[in-house]
Amino acid sequence: MFAARHPWLAAYAATTYRALWRGRVAAVRLGRRGPAWAGQGAFVTAWNPRSAPLSPAANRRAQARLRALLRGQRLRVAEGLGQPDDGHPGEPMLLAFPLRPARAARIGRAFRQNAVLLVAPRRPARLLWLR
Repeated sequence: MFAARHPWLAAYAATTYRALWRGRVAAVRLGRRGPAWAGQGAFVTAWNPRSAPLSPAANRRAQARLRALLRGQRLRVAEGLGQPDDGHPGEPMLLAFPLRPARAARIGRAFRQNAVLLVAPRRPARLLWLR
């Protein structure tokens, strides 16, 4: 039933979420712990709202707005990538931290995303569905 309600679950689960911040690397998968250096945070993106493809230029502009919003809220921002296991091109992501789930949800909804990936060092990474 869960997979039927969220048709993108398999794609999210078959992706490694990577980020780099000040020489520190994170490689997170759904259900695995996040990096200790980031504390509580979330992988977010502005690319392809509602999984509808946009042009590369439109996606870059949206991602720049997201990056500016996160930094304007005094969050740390690690550049990242959601890399699917099947070899398809990855989607740029930002690992924002420290970031609580409710705030991550507001940001994800503002950029019309299906979900954000919540991470924490002592808990498994989990999707927070936004629609």
